[in-house]
Amino acid sequence: MDMQKNLTISILGKSYSLSTDENADLVFQAAQKVDKMLRDKIDKVGKAISEEKLAVIVALELATELAKQNEALASFEQKALDLDSLLDQEL
Repeated sequence: MDMQKNLTISILGKSYSLSTDENADLVFQAAQKVDKMLRDKIDKVGKAISEEKLAVIVALELATELAKQNEALASFEQKALDLDSLLDQEL
């Protein structure tokens, strides 16, 4: 297990300190992705929507993206199991 690290990330110009045992590079990449997604939304809709609502929208987009990836992974895992079963039958 990784050691706890104290990191400071920046999203929309605001700094957030956090303690995590996750890979620091991955945390920074995730923060950059969230920052970019929020900035893209602000560019698209302007300041008419609060940052809080934009954060919820981005969180839902990320959760949907994760769900799609999990679904694709499950499909590939099932295909691998099916192929393994076919190989066992043939041998």
